[in-house]
Amino acid sequence: MVRDPRDVLTSLYFSVAFSHVTPSGAESVRRAFLKHRDKVRQMGVDAYVLASAEQRLQIYADYCREVLGRPNVLLLKYEDMVRDFRPWLEQIVAYWGLPTNTPTIA
Repeated sequence: MVRDPRDVLTSLYFSVAFSHVTPSGAESVRRAFLKHRDKVRQMGVDAYVLASAEQRLQIYADYCREVLGRPNVLLLKYEDMVRDFRPWLEQIVAYWGLPTNTPTIA
């Protein structure tokens, strides 16, 4: 399942800037984490997304090259799961050759 890379980058910004727990353990690791968090916060979401876009593009290109087209791969979008769960789930059930009846889906 893939997620819109714009959403991934925006979500990553807020996770790094505000949500991730400061690591315990080595003080050097803790300081590096906090320094990075401060840098990300100072950038703001737009600058962070633009600065991170090329790396995310490479990750998605790697997925396309290495995964898409294989016979055991079903590509689905996260946004479809969130917006309209049942048809998304029905695709998985059908892909695996399971009965697409209501009890299976339920």
